[in-house]
Amino acid sequence: MKLTEIIHKEYETIDQTTFQTNPLYKENVKNIKKLVNLFSNWRKKHIHTENNSPIAHNAAYHYAIEMAKEITYEKEDITRVCFEIDPFKIPKIHNGRFLFSFFLGAIIQAHYEKVKETIPHKKNEPYHIVTTQFDERIDTFGYKNNGPTIVVSGDLGDNIGNQMHSGQIIVQGNTGDLTGFGMSGGKIIVKKNTGAFAGCEQHGGFIHIYGDTSKHTGMGMTAGVLKIDGAIEYISDTNHPEEYAHYFTYDKLKKGMIIHQGKKVF
Repeated sequence: MKLTEIIHKEYETIDQTTFQTNPLYKENVKNIKKLVNLFSNWRKKHIHTENNSPIAHNAAYHYAIEMAKEITYEKEDITRVCFEIDPFKIPKIHNGRFLFSFFLGAIIQAHYEKVKETIPHKKNEPYHIVTTQFDERIDTFGYKNNGPTIVVSGDLGDNIGNQMHSGQIIVQGNTGDLTGFGMSGGKIIVKKNTGAFAGCEQHGGFIHIYGDTSKHTGMGMTAGVLKIDGAIEYISDTNHPEEYAHYFTYDKLKKGMIIHQGKKVF
């Protein structure tokens, strides 16, 4: 079975043995080791967990992109590295689920920018991420995604597509809260369910949830389209609850479009 055939089986559990016995895996072991070492070096030298500000996150993400551009790896190596790094073995104080998502997004973005410059006709070919091997979900995947199309086999956690500019993120499973938070463009497709605050502070782009969403749908939304095929617990039409006030800059759903089960509801 080819690697691409393994990946495209949307809901089948893909385990590490399947990848490591595939001939394509053995061809690029050196590339995979380079990516694992890159993650280790980036995490140790350029991530300061005590600084949890958006500015620090942005700087760390872009530094990872620049580091990734200095090494050579293939698109398939990004898929394989999902089985080589276990973010949940990183001490909780370092927030491995968050760091690993940033790292994956950065190596995808770096590879995409290289492809766009050198072989532009291949820039729209999708990248594949696998999360079915994890017992927990990784957060903040697709941070500032700008161009790549990414297919995710499995579930993702909170804050997917945060500040996304363009491209596509297609999740074959579920996502957590804050899907599409602050996105300005591009498309997010979730094939199953998502949590609360879907489309929160969405300023553009398109989100399509095939399944259900939870509370505060569309909170702070100012533009774009949020389409939900399943159930909605409720659409945000009131001020933020007190416990969430410090997270958000907008107080309620303002503009944009929400389509629920084929009907425009906002």
